[in-house]
Amino acid sequence: MAGKTPTELNDLIAGLRTELEVLAGEVRGLRADFDRNDLNQLRERLVKLEAVLQAVNVPALLLQLGVLQEQIAELRKWREEADRRRWQVLMLFAGSLLTLLVQVALLAVKK
Repeated sequence: MAGKTPTELNDLIAGLRTELEVLAGEVRGLRADFDRNDLNQLRERLVKLEAVLQAVNVPALLLQLGVLQEQIAELRKWREEADRRRWQVLMLFAGSLLTLLVQVALLAVKK
């Protein structure tokens, strides 16, 4: 098979350019279709979200959130108070034990 002449090569290049332009046009068309489909899907999701938002009572949820926050704050206070009392009991026990040891030591010294 002999090599192609420059004219034949130029004709092939022109044909390839034409095919490339056709393919590029098809890609642009596909992108436009894809974008339209994306927008349609986004619209559908938006409609669903709007329906959910209409079904949800936002003020009631905010009120419940406030109540929950108050309850959490109250539980934290109770936990802090329980910790303080635990330390108080521990210190009372340690003080009582120390007093007992001192009394035993004094009793031993008196004998």
